Amino acid sequence: MHRYKKSSVTVNIRKAKAGDVDFVSRLMTETLGPFYNGDHRAHARRIFTAHINNNVDSVGQFSLLQYIFIAEVNHHPAGMIHLVVKKQGTVKISPLIVAPEYRGKFGIGSKLLRHAEDFARKHHTRQLYCTVAAQNQATFKFLLRKGFHLAGKAQDHYKPGIDECMLYKPLSQSTTPGLSDISIVPFDEKKHTAATRRLILSQVGSSFYGVNNAWIDTLFAGYRRREGRNVDTKYKLIFIAEQDRKVVGVVGATPKKGQPIKIMPLVAKSETVFEVLVANLPQLLAGYSRKLYVHLIPEPWQIACLQRHGWTIEGLFPEGYALDVTVQQWGLRIKKRDIKKARNSVRSKP
Repeated sequence: MHRYKKSSVTVNIRKAKAGDVDFVSRLMTETLGPFYNGDHRAHARRIFTAHINNNVDSVGQFSLLQYIFIAEVNHHPAGMIHLVVKKQGTVKISPLIVAPEYRGKFGIGSKLLRHAEDFARKHHTRQLYCTVAAQNQATFKFLLRKGFHLAGKAQDHYKPGIDECMLYKPLSQSTTPGLSDISIVPFDEKKHTAATRRLILSQVGSSFYGVNNAWIDTLFAGYRRREGRNVDTKYKLIFIAEQDRKVVGVVGATPKKGQPIKIMPLVAKSETVFEVLVANLPQLLAGYSRKLYVHLIPEPWQIACLQRHGWTIEGLFPEGYALDVTVQQWGLRIKKRDIKKARNSVRSKP
């Protein structure tokens, strides 16, 4: 590797030229081999052919355009990224690689990724996505730090013994809402009962057989048993989201043996309220549990919200609650720091 003083380093990103094919082929073969089966030189030739041929992939079904960009450090090739504009309005990174001798230096990976985001926005797409081997922890953690969300994991996907993680990053403006006008408070039976009942029935009842007034009465009765913290009594915790003194969201939580907590219901009048509830659940329940799970029939925006906050899908239940309806189970492990903070808070109370 060439020795550079940081003050004299110039990092440039440009479109690949025909003479870059050997660099890209070597980089892909050396980097992808441990995690993926297949002929990586042939892969490099194929994407290069599309790039040189006016960026058109003649064999791809969903591929609209393909581009390869090269990162240079003082005019020496140091990394590459291949971007595929998809017909469905997304851009795939496949792959992004920094040459080994340049990793951790000069921010090349970050610059390539920033270039990809600018490229994707220029092409009016809504999302960047990619896959990365779970065992490639350096790249996986890098993408999470850069705002990518884990969509799922496929076992033995491209190579036996290697799991493939699917990640994506929305390109719209930040979806994190302002939280200042929404409060989360413990359920007050005198104050919240009627509005809580109405909200649960309006959002849950039709999709989950058995969720009716009697079910809600049982929820409230379980809340009255909460002081003993005896899981065999099936006690409940209930939290209310308030906005302008009105009930706009409800969380019911049932602690279980082994310290998971089942969240049901989880209802909100808006996307913002749902996000506020999901964002605060770990802190609200850390003193009771090490893990949360919820049963939902989620909308796409709810899935995106859960993934933003680290939840992962754990199971599918066809007709588990109602005919012709598939319920999803999503789970979240509560971080140790949240559990520790909750325990310290309990100890500090007089």
